[in-house]
Amino acid sequence: MGTSTMGWLGKAVLASGLLLSACGSDSNSAATTAAGTNGATPSSSSSVPDSSAATTTMADGMSMRTQYPLTIVGCGGQSVTFDKAPETIVSLDPQAYELLFWVGVGERQLAAGPMPLPAVPEPFKDASQTVTTIAASTGEISQEALLAAKPDFVIGSYDYVFSGDGVYTEQELADKGIATYWSLGKGGCMSDDADAPRTDLEGTFRDLENLGKIFDKQEEAMALVASLRADLATAVASVDSTTKLRVATANIGELTEGAPGYYGSASAVNAIITLAGGVNVFGDLPDAYATTTLEELVKRDPEVIMVIGYPFSVPEDWDQAEAFLTSNPALANISAVKNQRFVRVVFPEVGAGGVRNVDGVKKLAAELASTTG
Repeated sequence: MGTSTMGWLGKAVLASGLLLSACGSDSNSAATTAAGTNGATPSSSSSVPDSSAATTTMADGMSMRTQYPLTIVGCGGQSVTFDKAPETIVSLDPQAYELLFWVGVGERQLAAGPMPLPAVPEPFKDASQTVTTIAASTGEISQEALLAAKPDFVIGSYDYVFSGDGVYTEQELADKGIATYWSLGKGGCMSDDADAPRTDLEGTFRDLENLGKIFDKQEEAMALVASLRADLATAVASVDSTTKLRVATANIGELTEGAPGYYGSASAVNAIITLAGGVNVFGDLPDAYATTTLEELVKRDPEVIMVIGYPFSVPEDWDQAEAFLTSNPALANISAVKNQRFVRVVFPEVGAGGVRNVDGVKKLAAELASTTG
C-alpha cells in the first residue's frame, strides 16, 4: 500500500487515542455489549432523518457513544433502524469489504462477496485472514450462500447490489430480519440529488460517519475523516484552477476488447479528477460507468490518462495498458499517448466510494501540477 494511506491510518489512530484518553472511556465496548434483538427494523421511507441529535450520548465527560435505536438512510433511500451494533457481517463488493476495515470492524465479516478477496492495506491483512468468500467461481453470490452465512448486517457499494439485479433488495433482506447499508460514496443516490455531478468525496466521508454510528465506533470514524480531509486539503492546495487538463481512464482488459470503460459525471472518478484540478473528458455524460469505443476516446483526446490496475495484478496491468496505448496506431494522436502522460493507480484508489480515493486525488494532482507547471 502507499505511504499516504499509512499516513492517514497513523494519524487517525493517534487522533482517536487522544480523544479516548481525554474522554476517559472505551468507545469499543458498546459494540460487543449492546443488548437487544436483531438490528433490522427497516421502513420504506426515503426521507433522511436528522440522526445527529439522537445517536450519541456524552457519557463520562466527552465520550461519544451511539444511542440505540439508531436510524440510518443509505444510498437507496431506505431507512434502517438498528437496535444494537451488528455482530455478523457480509459485504457484497470490494469497496464495502475494505470500508469495514477502515471503520475497525472488518474482522466481524463472516464472509464477503468478492472473489478473489481483494488485497487490503497492510495494517488490515491479519484481520482479513479470517474472512472467506461466498461467491461462486463465476463471481456470483447466490441467495442460498448469503443466507447460509447467517449475517445480521449486509453492506454493499455498487449500483447493482441491492437494485434487484443483485442477490436481494434491501427490503427483501429487511423482511428476513437482516439490516443493510448501501453506501453513499458510489454517488447517484436516492437520498441525495441523484443527477448531480460528483465533485467531492463527501459521500465516502458520510459513509465512515454513518458506519461509526452503526457500530459505535464514532470517535475512530471522526478521527479518520478528519485525517482524510486534512490530507485532501493539502493535495488540492496547489491545484492550478486556471489550467485544467483533460483526463480519462483506461485498463488493459477493456482496451484489448475494444470497448474502453468510461466514468461519467456520477462517478467517484469524476470527483477525483475535479478535485485534482482536471476535466473529465466524459464528464458531460451522466453515467457512473459505461463503455465506449476507441474511436470516441480518440475524439475526446485526453491529455492525461489514469491507467487502472488491480492490486493482485500490478504492475503487469499498468505495463500492458501503456504498451497497448502507445503501440496502437489508431490511438497515436491522443495527446496523453503522444506525451506519455500516464498516472498509475490501483482500482481501490478510483473505485466507487473508497477511502483510498484520496490517494487517487493526490496522485493525479501531482501529475497535473507537473504537466501544467
